[in-house]
Amino acid sequence: MKSYTLHRVFLGLTLLADISVLVASLFLAWWIRFDSGWLAFVPPAPPIDPYVAKLPYAVAAWLIVMNYAGLYRRRSFVVGRGDTGALVASALVATGLVFALGFVYRGFSYSRLILALMAVQNVVLLRVVRSALTRVQVALRRSGVGVVRIAILGDGDEARGVAASLARHPGYGFRLAGFIGATRPGLTPRLGSAARLDSIVRRTRLDEVLLAPRPSVSRAAVMDWAAQCRRAGVECKMLADVFGFLTSRLELEELFGMPIMSIEPSPLESWRNRLLKRALDLAVTVPALVILSPLLLLIALVVKLDTPGPALYRQERVGLGGRAFGMLKFRSMRADAEKRTGPVWAKAGDPRRTRTGAFLRRTSLDELPQLLNILKGEMSLVGPRPERPHFIAGFARRVPRYMDRHAALPGLTGWSQANGLRGNTPVEERIKYDLYYIENWSLWLDIRIIFRTGLELFHHQEAY
Repeated sequence: MKSYTLHRVFLGLTLLADISVLVASLFLAWWIRFDSGWLAFVPPAPPIDPYVAKLPYAVAAWLIVMNYAGLYRRRSFVVGRGDTGALVASALVATGLVFALGFVYRGFSYSRLILALMAVQNVVLLRVVRSALTRVQVALRRSGVGVVRIAILGDGDEARGVAASLARHPGYGFRLAGFIGATRPGLTPRLGSAARLDSIVRRTRLDEVLLAPRPSVSRAAVMDWAAQCRRAGVECKMLADVFGFLTSRLELEELFGMPIMSIEPSPLESWRNRLLKRALDLAVTVPALVILSPLLLLIALVVKLDTPGPALYRQERVGLGGRAFGMLKFRSMRADAEKRTGPVWAKAGDPRRTRTGAFLRRTSLDELPQLLNILKGEMSLVGPRPERPHFIAGFARRVPRYMDRHAALPGLTGWSQANGLRGNTPVEERIKYDLYYIENWSLWLDIRIIFRTGLELFHHQEAY
């Protein structure tokens, strides 16, 4: 089955599932309100018929709003992934429309509580159903059904990074057919030179070509490659940072009749957004410290009994604006781990780790004391992971825009960690995710990262 066919099938299934959830939600809300005994009301219960009669209008309102929110748009090859924020926004708008319709129609007094229950139920049930469909899609694509045969045109660091990402996420359904125009070692299989792009596309029956050339490649060459792909009927995409924009948000404007692009400032430059982010940090951190306090005390006791030395370890890291602070961790190595070597990366089977430390690092429990750093305002729940000054000096020299990551508070987790780039992974790859996060921040992105990080904890391989 072709990838686009599989995608259309799942779009259809998603639409049918959404309609079923929206219809079932009314009857579930009715049962909770009037028949479950959970909520008090003065009998007798009003008839359900007026609700059923207006249900098609409510369903239509939800579907229209969800469509405008992009929930039925082909944004990726996996339907239903990462749409929680759009579902919540749709619930607010659609429920407002239904409330307005109920206010205009005076023939029956509708229960506002039922409409509120339906809104909450719809978000939860739609998310559950879409997650189930996503899992089925991922399983099919992992088994080879509906995969996208893709070739990467280029041999720069970007091309290598994309190839690594495709290998890490087979559930997205991309299969790398090979590299076009690659001359550097390690980029295989090679399909041929960029001059033969048209014949390569036809011979290898590609579905998509991703342009990831080096920055030195001319704009005219890139436009010519895109045109050849269009003529061959193959979808062509290009990395956002090919011309140095990286992940900045661009806004199209007009100047004297000519289109120009302006680069918008980071959302985190707004004091309102910083205040909103701080509110989320405190709303999660304070209850988490209270709930987890028995676990924190238990871990501290076990660390203390395991090997000589303090239970907590304070390590100098660099945070917002390049200012240093003491990041807290449960000690996972010997107290004199760096006495002879100085600052070095942890590695697989590191002999400096304690017995308890190996488990703490594998499960990320050693990071929990950083909730105190968040409480003090030195860190945030989500942001670029803070690094040690010793390593930053080297990164700043060889990684473009590395110091830009200090434009946000460092985080307990980040966008790169939520995408599986955790521990001893290439900093060149992680910096792209960190800068994307800073330049495209939203409250929903923070919430998504928190949930995705929780899932990644069970799959990561680089925590030594």
